[in-house]
Amino acid sequence: MFQHPSYTHLTVSFWLITGYLAVFATMFAFFVQLTMIRRTSPSRVAVLMSSEPIFAALASVLILGESLSVTAMIGGACIVAGMLWARKLT
Repeated sequence: MFQHPSYTHLTVSFWLITGYLAVFATMFAFFVQLTMIRRTSPSRVAVLMSSEPIFAALASVLILGESLSVTAMIGGACIVAGMLWARKLT
């Protein structure tokens, strides 16, 4: 039977560090992203922003050692094909 995890062992220090990283890492990432977006073309930004699933899949395979199913690979190929097709149309 499924048991809910216990959060009683999480300290105040853990929550402060987690909050700090969540807020400031996110702020830094958005700052860099928005600063660099202004320096390139809209179509290039669209390709880069929509390629996030590709980078997530690569990271999960290379860093976490996960495996991709055939369905996931086909879906990823469809995303890449759609991005390239949309880029070609603009």
